[in-house]
Amino acid sequence: MGDALLAVKQPYTGAVARTQHDKNWDSINLLDFVYATDVVDGFVDYGLGLNRAIAAMSSLGSTSVEHIPRRRINVPAGLLHIKTKVELSFGPFALCGEGIFQTVFAIHPSAESDDDYLFDFSSAGWDATGRVRISELYLSNFSVLGETANWIRKRIFNFYGVGWDFAVENVQIWSPPLSSFDMTDTMDGVFNQVRVNSGGRFLTATSDVTHQINMLNLYDNCNAIRFMGCHFENNYSGVSYIRGGSNNILFGGMCKFENNSRNNLVPVNQIYGATSEGVKFDNVFVNHPANISVYWLDSNARHVSIRAGSFMSPSDLGGYTGLRWFRIHRTNWNSATACVQLVADIDMMHVDGYGYNGANQLSPFDFEGEVIFRAKAIRLARPNTFMYINWNCKIDIENLTLLGAVTSDYQTSLFNVAASSVKADVNVDKYNGSVVGTVYVNPAMTTASRHR
Repeated sequence: MGDALLAVKQPYTGAVARTQHDKNWDSINLLDFVYATDVVDGFVDYGLGLNRAIAAMSSLGSTSVEHIPRRRINVPAGLLHIKTKVELSFGPFALCGEGIFQTVFAIHPSAESDDDYLFDFSSAGWDATGRVRISELYLSNFSVLGETANWIRKRIFNFYGVGWDFAVENVQIWSPPLSSFDMTDTMDGVFNQVRVNSGGRFLTATSDVTHQINMLNLYDNCNAIRFMGCHFENNYSGVSYIRGGSNNILFGGMCKFENNSRNNLVPVNQIYGATSEGVKFDNVFVNHPANISVYWLDSNARHVSIRAGSFMSPSDLGGYTGLRWFRIHRTNWNSATACVQLVADIDMMHVDGYGYNGANQLSPFDFEGEVIFRAKAIRLARPNTFMYINWNCKIDIENLTLLGAVTSDYQTSLFNVAASSVKADVNVDKYNGSVVGTVYVNPAMTTASRHR
């Protein structure tokens, strides 16, 4: 009663008196919704309190329409365990911590190891006929710790029908046992300064999802999603998987991809959607060492763009790094469809041309769809092989430096054209270095293939 009647007036010209209860509703704190009975096996289950706070937000307006003003939920610094799944079905919604490794959500030691999500943000109005999204979702300034002593299997975030101006900023997912962000029919949002480290220990090539970030489709597609200044490092699984007709996806602002797909099961970035288009990698930093035997990019999409950037992994004195870079193919395409699949304009790359994996000869670049590829400086170690070209391609390289030695294990040629009918327009301005035994072109690279 007294708190409700207490009026507080700020010492500014024109300020008005407000009750303390009124001021408290500017934003709310998670701790206002945590009960003494929420302790489970010695640890508070903060998932219960978060669900109560979400229920309080639902009381501020209709949950069946978009763009209803609500309040931000502030989360204090500390280690906050979650056993009960946090569920949200409406927007707008904001969940804000005190910063990375200040506010830390963790899997509760008593949580079920059930491959379910810690946070499930699924729109109640998104279905075959309904198109009400979780709009204006905002998550910021916290970490999620996925590692537990007994490796409880959990996924972290599910976004279903999320969109129109969502943002995830300054959030870190550390050592998630499965995936970090599974998104279905999610659109028009940004991941800014998001870090995903050491994730996917228990993901396999046949898991329901295979990467840390999965962009999936059901009634629509994922589109207009930007990843800016993000950092993906030491993940056992791949980083991104894009399916269906997903489009206009950007990795930019010097996103860092360092030593991912450590389990060598799936590509670091995989686009599997013959109608996907407009996926862009703009000025990224990539560390893709030679012990990673899967491709950094595997795509059957249209109009993928790679611009500038540094594809230069740390390497030993022999320069053995970047064993598998890009595989472009036409899986599930109509044979009559003609479209450029990849346009790449890259500053610098380190490439390992050894190729032989004990059973097959695989090239660092496998172009089985139409590609326009330009690079300013490439360092190619062990030049057994370089590019396999089985579709019409335009290749321009300003400086190609050769080093190391050729071996006899299934050596092909630097530019290995599948057949003379393939239009492989290849131009190398300058070769630096000379490696004895290098084969530059194969017999199929004829005048008819327009080699220059």
